[in-house]
Amino acid sequence: MNESKEGYDMSYKILVVDDTSFMRKMAADCLKQYGHIVIGEAVNGRDGIQKYKELQPDIVMMDLNMPEMSGIEAIKEILRINPEAIILVCSASNQQDEIDDALEAGARGYLSKPFNSDHLNDAILKYAEPRMQEQESTKSHISLEPETSAEEALAINTQNHN
Repeated sequence: MNESKEGYDMSYKILVVDDTSFMRKMAADCLKQYGHIVIGEAVNGRDGIQKYKELQPDIVMMDLNMPEMSGIEAIKEILRINPEAIILVCSASNQQDEIDDALEAGARGYLSKPFNSDHLNDAILKYAEPRMQEQESTKSHISLEPETSAEEALAINTQNHN
């Protein structure tokens, strides 16, 4: 599953939430190697929620253990704002209970620290990209009101293609 950095053509807008500046920089550098755009960084869960609202990223990379508000609390709040949000946990925590809690809260996947750019991109391909493609597919279909008949749907579809 190792994509070449030059041949990689899917780029996402990513928000990195981590209380350690070194880890934020390392994540940003790794993401940029694959053409992703780091549209923001946050230093804790509360800051992450605010930046999520402002920036509306495609993907959120979330640390678990942070001051002020934990990653798990922030995951829950972001998913209240947008149930379709794609959040990947990236943490040095080796406590399986904490990882399970994050996944139960709605995180799509987990990547343990330390990581390299290939591992990070593999996590995006494995956990986030299928969800992004699913969301794009849903957007491209015509949504019908419950009372729309098959004939009306056909008429709408015909009008859209003429």
